[in-house]
Amino acid sequence: MLIIGLGGGSIPKKLNKEFPNLEIDAIELDPEVIKVAKDYFNVKESKNLRLHAQDGRLFLTRTQNQYDIIMLDAYFTDAMPFHLATKEFFALAQKKLTPNGIVVANLISAVTGPSGKIARSFVRTKRQVFPQTYVFASRRPDNVSLETIQNVIVISTRDKQRVDIKDIVKRAAALDKGLFPDPIQDIAVAYYDRPLPEDVPVLTDDYAPTDNLLNP
Repeated sequence: MLIIGLGGGSIPKKLNKEFPNLEIDAIELDPEVIKVAKDYFNVKESKNLRLHAQDGRLFLTRTQNQYDIIMLDAYFTDAMPFHLATKEFFALAQKKLTPNGIVVANLISAVTGPSGKIARSFVRTKRQVFPQTYVFASRRPDNVSLETIQNVIVISTRDKQRVDIKDIVKRAAALDKGLFPDPIQDIAVAYYDRPLPEDVPVLTDDYAPTDNLLNP
């Protein structure tokens, strides 16, 4: 697994606990963030957790590894590194995936309405590269409006055939790990399966107005 964006390291720590044999490369641009994660959040490097102080796209370009999961957790409410959100970047990510690999992104955005422009542009861009993309609005099970800024999880796969949400929930339940909401059906509630308006641009290295989309 490759994680771009370390923060306090809660994600790799949780995954190490649930899947002890999982090998993780965690990439963080700022070496001070890595130091803080080690000093104050008990993040420990090991043979299965390797920390790299480097730009995520540069690391992905240079690595010879193929990953089962590439997770993007480097986006913020008021900022999105545009070079980690373009069609060219997602094409690179696709090349670094194993045949059944997936790309998971954690956005902070609405889905619909003016505050959802960045998420819609992100999803529209990913769909230029990946055959299947799934959108989950994390606070929807709490009856929070889709126009409200929240964590939006976007998952893309190389599969030609789409997986039904009932099968996704069934697979999650079969893992029996402490990774999912209780009740497990909240996954289905969070799933957004309606068409998204194409009122936003496809992001490219030549044109990626992420700041304008974040602040409409």
